[in-house]
Amino acid sequence: MRPAGAEGLAQACGAFDEPRFVAGVVSLPPGAMKDEEGVQTCSQVFIIRQGQLSSVEFTVNKEIFLLGGGDYFFVPPHNTYALRNHSKTVTAEISFVVMRPGS
Repeated sequence: MRPAGAEGLAQACGAFDEPRFVAGVVSLPPGAMKDEEGVQTCSQVFIIRQGQLSSVEFTVNKEIFLLGGGDYFFVPPHNTYALRNHSKTVTAEISFVVMRPGS
């Protein structure tokens, strides 16, 4: 992850790392972004716990959605995604769960 400007760095923290899933949080300060990442064979679910209305940009396979606090989104297997916080004042707090395929 890298900042879009001098406002601050995006941060991620895993809370659980189990054989079938990983869960944690991403914090995107104003202007910060999370670079594009592939999910391989995993699926991911994100819930925006805090964020300015229509200021959290979610890109999946080059398709862009503008979301805010209370919204959630899904990344299916074999896709890429990126996040950016366009807000100038509100940090976006996002919870996530990565579901690994069964073994």
